[in-house]
Amino acid sequence: MKKQYLSLLKDSAQIDVEDTLERLGQDETLMIHLLHWFIEDFDNTRDSIHQAFSNKDIPATRDAIHKLKGSAANAGAQKIHGLALEIEHICKNNSLEGVAERLKLIDFYTSILKQVIEQIPVAN
Repeated sequence: MKKQYLSLLKDSAQIDVEDTLERLGQDETLMIHLLHWFIEDFDNTRDSIHQAFSNKDIPATRDAIHKLKGSAANAGAQKIHGLALEIEHICKNNSLEGVAERLKLIDFYTSILKQVIEQIPVAN
């Protein structure tokens, strides 16, 4: 993979490139596929999170954000993972205070990741 893509992923999209590649046996193609899958799945997960949050359903919000947290960790999306972890802790304390702001940040970081991923060709 071109170094410019790795740099974009690390600097712009906040992806922990080194750790992700280490976990994937330095397989850059697999990492790109994983990031594409993360982005493809994000919209459905996001809808589940926002639906639960708008219904003030703390357990459903926690469950949906837990899925995002795991997916983000697997993809190396450290900012998204960290925000999801914060939301999960808030929900475990039977609250939704501060969740809206964190969801906006998740959307922001995911939109940046989408823009970067769209620039990287997927090898078969």
